[in-house]
Amino acid sequence: MMTDADTSMRQRGFAGWADAVGPDLVRRARSAIHRDLGVNGLHPDRLPEFENASYCPSLRRHPDILGLFGGRLKAEAERWLGPLLPVDYAQIALRFPRPPGTPSASPHLDGIAAPHNGVQSGTIATFSALAGVYLSDVEADGGALTVWPGSHLAHAEYFRRHGPASLLQGMPPLPPVEPIPIVGGAGYGFLVHYLVGHAVGPHFGPDIRYAVFFRLKARHHDDVGRRTMAEPWLEWRLQPPKQ
Repeated sequence: MMTDADTSMRQRGFAGWADAVGPDLVRRARSAIHRDLGVNGLHPDRLPEFENASYCPSLRRHPDILGLFGGRLKAEAERWLGPLLPVDYAQIALRFPRPPGTPSASPHLDGIAAPHNGVQSGTIATFSALAGVYLSDVEADGGALTVWPGSHLAHAEYFRRHGPASLLQGMPPLPPVEPIPIVGGAGYGFLVHYLVGHAVGPHFGPDIRYAVFFRLKARHHDDVGRRTMAEPWLEWRLQPPKQ
């Protein structure tokens, strides 16, 4: 039976669950992050690295961080993608409030080289889906991950016509569509198709936004490589939406 999450993933390219991660796992992950910050701090010279790769890099393989990808979130990912390659590192993504009027970020796809993100120039480091977990309550203007619904289908059509390597020349043009902030409380987990354009939304709230992201690969993803950019359902156990 088709679920609401199935429909959302097919048509919009993402889905989420309020009960994905329990409060004890959230507490342990936040505690690990705070312990790390208390010891190592946030050196200003490393902020570009933290913003583009991961805060608290020594925790990227810590059990209390990797343990967030399990339970409901992992089960839904495997229901759609089948067996996954091992998930052995995470991105710890802290976002701090910005002054009112700070411009919103433009949509992007992961996996292409940018300063400080660790991706080799001239390559496209594709994956199957982005999994995220909020460790704090996140509202629309509180640094929510913002997605452009349906952009996975528009991007795939563009790459069919122009080839996946065209991404190295810049983001494909998108038809006008209203971006959607993914909002939820601490423990909210979500999955986003790799081809969905996304960005960090504006953050005008008073608190740090805590999130952890995992880049998931279906078992045979490395064998099919860039084909998934033009064939968006190649790895998925979901039928494509009717055109």
